[in-house]
Amino acid sequence: MLLSVLIFGFFHSFLARDRIKQRLNSSKYTIVYNTIAIVSFTLLMIIERLLIPYGKKVNVVFNFPEIKIFGLFIGCLFFFGGLVQYQSFKMNHKAHPFKSGFYAFSRHPTYFGAIIALLSLSLFHFNNSIQIVNSMSLALYLVIGCSIEDYLLTKRDNGYCSYKKVCGRYFPWKLTHIDNFWNNCFSSNKKIKEF
Repeated sequence: MLLSVLIFGFFHSFLARDRIKQRLNSSKYTIVYNTIAIVSFTLLMIIERLLIPYGKKVNVVFNFPEIKIFGLFIGCLFFFGGLVQYQSFKMNHKAHPFKSGFYAFSRHPTYFGAIIALLSLSLFHFNNSIQIVNSMSLALYLVIGCSIEDYLLTKRDNGYCSYKKVCGRYFPWKLTHIDNFWNNCFSSNKKIKEF
């Protein structure tokens, strides 16, 4: 199960690289990227379904259906709202939808939405250990993948560094200690401290 999440994560992150985007024009890249993402995610879900009989039955962590529905609603709202907003900016040939719509609340609303939806399902719905491990693994990958994307966008800049100063990675407020941790993980000029 974890291997399939790693493979999905590898393809997702590998295809987000600038070299790949430059080799394919914009429309081809979008088609290839989304096709591979959908196919690999579908395979991941099939593997999960095949492994469920081998998983351990567990009690739902929290039995609050209202919170599950609210989490799924917020997650889907940010995920699909962020996608629609980003695609409309790309169609209008703008670099990035800084400081408007969903991007006023989060630098990565699609990642935020997916993470919230996965955590809602993990904590308030799933009752099989395989499902819980799968969704928590995907949520962890999304946190790492978002950090990689943030690093690449910072490298390109185009106003992104000033945008980072006023908008949080996931939430409307800045969590500077978390941002600093992830930025240090991916910085290219790390200094190794000797003790």
